[in-house]
Amino acid sequence: MKTSELAEKLGISQQMCNRLKKRGMPCDSLQSAIEWRKRNLDLTQTKLWRIDGN
Repeated sequence: MKTSELAEKLGISQQMCNRLKKRGMPCDSLQSAIEWRKRNLDLTQTKLWRIDGN
């Protein structure tokens, strides 16, 4: 799967997708990338958890 396609489906930028790939995120399928993100990322450090929402 291309980085641009994966980034769009995950709702992240291509740059962030590349950073996550360097950290070990699989790029073969959307489901494997989602599972990796659940196991390896602290979801409280995402945009949804910001106090001001930005």
